[in-house]
Amino acid sequence: MSDSAIVIKSYPEISLEVMNRRLEGQYRLWLLARHLDDRGTGWVTLWQLRRFIRNKGLFTMKTVERALANDSVFWVRDGRRIYITGILKVADALDVTLRDRPTWLPIEDFASMLTLRQAFVASYFAHMPKTIAIATLAALTGRTRRAVSRYLSSRHIIKAKNAMLSVRNPANDLTPEQAAQGYFHSKVGGRYCLLKRLPNTYDTDLEPAAFGKVKAQQREPSLDSSGEPRRRYFSNPKAASRAVNSLSPDETIFALKPGARDVRGFRLWEGYTCVDASRDVVKW
Repeated sequence: MSDSAIVIKSYPEISLEVMNRRLEGQYRLWLLARHLDDRGTGWVTLWQLRRFIRNKGLFTMKTVERALANDSVFWVRDGRRIYITGILKVADALDVTLRDRPTWLPIEDFASMLTLRQAFVASYFAHMPKTIAIATLAALTGRTRRAVSRYLSSRHIIKAKNAMLSVRNPANDLTPEQAAQGYFHSKVGGRYCLLKRLPNTYDTDLEPAAFGKVKAQQREPSLDSSGEPRRRYFSNPKAASRAVNSLSPDETIFALKPGARDVRGFRLWEGYTCVDASRDVVKW
């Protein structure tokens, strides 16, 4: 098998958590050790791991020895053997809930920490595309917005720009406050409209793997990194309609207008908020 055909199974939620905990080096070795344990014995020899890494030209033996100097949440070393911790035990130790399907990462992405982190972030979008703010990704990975922007420049990521089509009068000049909130004027279908910048939607060319031991779990409504009720994005009209009818107080959802774009290529969405306990829904 050529190197370009070798893919390593990774787990998106764990990938983001190890970035947050600065454990990428150990996690990288654990993924490679699991790949080498094709018989499912639960262990590999140090010689096997060293030979594979050396033959593929991934990184130095000094990096391997430094990572393996002590036992880890990912393994226990016993002489020349490395006993690999199971996926569910690793998830439990890192306090991670596995929801999305695992992802196949090309072996060449393991050669440097930058390409590895880019692949980890890209894998987060393999189960399905996600509309998410850079600030939220920064909170999930424990990295700066600038660093996350570098990770999002990965060759694996496909980006779509989004904007909300506002119901406000576009004839009025923008106030400094509106401009700071991301509002701008643009043409949609020949009409002058007021739009508001939304987070990008990210997709990836990475292939998801079968769930295996990872069991899909129902996502409960959660808080975003600011502590506010999480905003949700719906590209399916029927799902968006159901979400509008079941909005909770202060909850906001965005519904994609299929095929609608402005002159700059922004995909257009409509925003809905449930304003109070009476469950009145307001369109932005």
